[in-house]
Amino acid sequence: MKKKFVFKIIIDCIMGALFISMYFLTQTGILFHEVFGLLLGILVLIHLGLNQEWFKMIFKKGKKKTARTKRAIGINFFLIVAITLIIISGLMISIVLLPGLNVSHRYIFVAIHKLTAYGAVAFLLVHFLLHLKYMKGMIKKIAQHRRTKAVRQVFVSTGALVVVVIMLYAAGTPILENVTLQQEAQTTQEQKSIGIAKANQSTEQTIQEETVTSAEGDSGQTVENSTAPIVSLNDYLSGLYCTGCSKHCPLIAPACAKGEAQAQVATQDYENIYGDSAQ
Repeated sequence: MKKKFVFKIIIDCIMGALFISMYFLTQTGILFHEVFGLLLGILVLIHLGLNQEWFKMIFKKGKKKTARTKRAIGINFFLIVAITLIIISGLMISIVLLPGLNVSHRYIFVAIHKLTAYGAVAFLLVHFLLHLKYMKGMIKKIAQHRRTKAVRQVFVSTGALVVVVIMLYAAGTPILENVTLQQEAQTTQEQKSIGIAKANQSTEQTIQEETVTSAEGDSGQTVENSTAPIVSLNDYLSGLYCTGCSKHCPLIAPACAKGEAQAQVATQDYENIYGDSAQ
């Protein structure tokens, strides 16, 4: 049995497992999601390279295409486009691998990432069902030839590569987490500054309006308001966002335990900054 076919089946199985894991971001974490999402993209390229003969066949002139082949072409074309969009949009909204990208209109890339990811599920299921008979036949052949040198070599080399990837991920995780924490701290501080500035600006505008109203009520005599600008807790939290995942929910309305914990920290910071004057 040829090594290429064994390798193709192993790659397909790993791709399937990784693709499913991408939909459990809350359980796996953003670091796993980004690192192995990028690895999944590389495996997709390898998968396409291993199936280049099929692409040559469908573009061969004079070759009559059956309804099944046409259906497979349409599904595969959509999957290629969808996975390309998923990878590109994922890199654009990256928090771990490309934290300093800071693209504008980030929410657009988030929407593209989610829509194409969920849209790809249905087409991947159809793609799998179309190749189910082939997969079952290949797995059966691999089981029958499992003791042959070719099959054992592929399994040993692939297994060794998987172990190396896991070890690199385990070794790099503390480094990436440290970088991510530093980036989150910087982002949080920037968000706090922006939130405070916005809240102060809003408060100062309100005081100015009250001063004008008082001046009009006192026949042109401006009444000086000696009260210092007070930032409400809601104004303060509305300028801060959770860094626990890619959703970045506002801390005024956290949607998970991580967001609630960050909101509590921000509330404590607020009390430390404004103290009794905020009461």
